[in-house]
Amino acid sequence: MPMPNTATDFWDMVFYNKPSVIIMLNDDDRRNKNCVQYWLDNAVATFGSFSITTVSVSENEGLIEREMRVTRNKSQSRHVVKQYQFLDWPKEAEQQENRAPQLINLMTKVQETLRRSPEGSPVLVHCMNGVGRTGVFCSTLECIAQVDEEDAVDVFHVVKMLRNERMQFVQTKEEYSFIYDLIKEYLRGNEYEQPIGPEVSPSDHTYTCAESPTAPGSVQSEHVYAQLQEGTPNKLYTPLKVP
Repeated sequence: MPMPNTATDFWDMVFYNKPSVIIMLNDDDRRNKNCVQYWLDNAVATFGSFSITTVSVSENEGLIEREMRVTRNKSQSRHVVKQYQFLDWPKEAEQQENRAPQLINLMTKVQETLRRSPEGSPVLVHCMNGVGRTGVFCSTLECIAQVDEEDAVDVFHVVKMLRNERMQFVQTKEEYSFIYDLIKEYLRGNEYEQPIGPEVSPSDHTYTCAESPTAPGSVQSEHVYAQLQEGTPNKLYTPLKVP
């Protein structure tokens, strides 16, 4: 989240990199003097040489959607960006599974926005410290892309890859576990189901696309596997253990 002395830098980054989407995952605590609200809903906000106009605002099921127009005053050139402010990030591990559908809904909206945007448009994601919630969100979004492209997901590899770029991503067991809750929710909502057969242990939760040519019983049967365990990532497809 931008601080009072970095809000101009934030909009400078938006203006020159032209992301199609801004994702705000931290709580909107107006009492926190260490951060600043970088827009106004009912007026034009000014930071340095940038003017930010909120064109539209809508709220539904714990998510606020805004369309913002950032203008550089000297040149009058502008960029329009969609902001999604997520309001219900789980603060306790027990809330994670219940909040997963809302976050998957947000990720679906991000994907839809990207499909309507120029190819290669970046996505800007921020939370209070730039690593905790952001790490979970980016890791899950990458895992979903892998599921869509390959009908398989290797969560350990995705997290490891992102940690090479941002070492502090996904630091706790709860964050790692939440990624699995989110992936399971995505699979449930996209016609993935648990195949029944002698090759599947009753203690395993194994998923595959019901309408995929790689569905159970096909010649090329492959399942989407994930394992809630940080050790021994030596197989691409491993069963998902659910307590």
